[in-house]
Amino acid sequence: MGTIYLRRRTRMRPGEPKCPDKQHGQTTTCPTCKARFGPTWWIAYYKQGRGYYESSGSPVKSDAVALLKQREGDIVSGRFVGVRGDRLTFEDLAKLLTDDY
Repeated sequence: MGTIYLRRRTRMRPGEPKCPDKQHGQTTTCPTCKARFGPTWWIAYYKQGRGYYESSGSPVKSDAVALLKQREGDIVSGRFVGVRGDRLTFEDLAKLLTDDY
């Protein structure tokens, strides 16, 4: 199970209480505590107790929801290899080539 959220741009001051507003973090500015958040939605999910945090790269909430569902589906089906696991490097290709020949 994961969550989607807007990342906070302003830091909390030491001793500052948490905002009681239900809309906190759902818009770019909280109406109660006036905290500011970035425009890009982020997702957080867990696999075997380890947390993964990833930017959706989009200011549209439905895009973040779709990305979170995709990541959760990959975890359930066993295809998830990490946030950067789908990137292929030149070293990986060179090793595959030398192993093949």
